[in-house]
Amino acid sequence: MVGFSEIGIFGSVLLASAFFPQAYRLFKTKSAKDISLYYPLILFIGSLCLTVYGYGISDLIVFSLNLYATICNLSLVLLKLYYDRWGRPADLNDKEKENPPLAG
Repeated sequence: MVGFSEIGIFGSVLLASAFFPQAYRLFKTKSAKDISLYYPLILFIGSLCLTVYGYGISDLIVFSLNLYATICNLSLVLLKLYYDRWGRPADLNDKEKENPPLAG
């Protein structure tokens, strides 16, 4: 029989790994224009609070998985800020980047 601890661990692993699809898409497209800054920022703050909570109750599983989630969510926030500021412009498509028009 599966207990509450196992369900909690499974849920924490799922939440901690939820950033992978988004991070993969950010790295692949080099664009974060379709992502709201608030989403990863709120996840970062929430996981940071749960990390502090896990530390406070001395629960290594809660602490370590939420610390990992905190780091991952912070990386999404930083990638969002980076690509919004220095990423490729949203109006250029791949063909224009490969073959820019000649100035005449």
